[in-house]
Amino acid sequence: MDLKLFDNKTRLDVAYYSTTVRNQIVTVRVSPSSGYILQTRNEGDIRNQGVELSVGYNWTINRDWGWKTNVNFSYNHNKIEKTYTDKFGQSKEMVQSIASGKVQIRYNEGDAYGDIYVTDFARWKEDVKDDNGNLIHKAGDIYIAEGTGKPAINGNLMYITQAGKVKAEKGKKFGKYAGNMNADYQLSWSNNFRYKNFNLYILI
Repeated sequence: MDLKLFDNKTRLDVAYYSTTVRNQIVTVRVSPSSGYILQTRNEGDIRNQGVELSVGYNWTINRDWGWKTNVNFSYNHNKIEKTYTDKFGQSKEMVQSIASGKVQIRYNEGDAYGDIYVTDFARWKEDVKDDNGNLIHKAGDIYIAEGTGKPAINGNLMYITQAGKVKAEKGKKFGKYAGNMNADYQLSWSNNFRYKNFNLYILI
């Protein structure tokens, strides 16, 4: 919807969209027997739904001076409707490694496009108490190694045996969801100031 008011000086634009992007370029895991670990393919369908609202004002002050301003707000929700499937019709995990392999972007059917996964800190699996029953560490607290005084990034779950020794339960690499690389909401404000043939554009 496009609406102009007050001698066309004020403009209101509202739009709703629902689109599906097909055959995205993605990286998928393949059998090591093929001689490769990852392979680039044109697979995957992604649906985007959202709304965009724009309000602008155009003020011609006089022959030499003018000012245009516009505020834009948008919301977008995306969903991966289809991923790569092998010859047996099974969906395969699509991944992209960034930050020197420390961060993984996963593209799984039913999830949002751009989900970020990282390897979590080693954490205590359960509450740890001293001999007097005082709480030392809560379950989920980050484990600090006594030898280094630093946390380990391996996703392990730490616990204390009946013999009093600290043991580790093997964790999952890239098992921690850290968010999405795409913002659901976006807001911008643009201004264009004119003086004769000179224009100054500012975007926030």
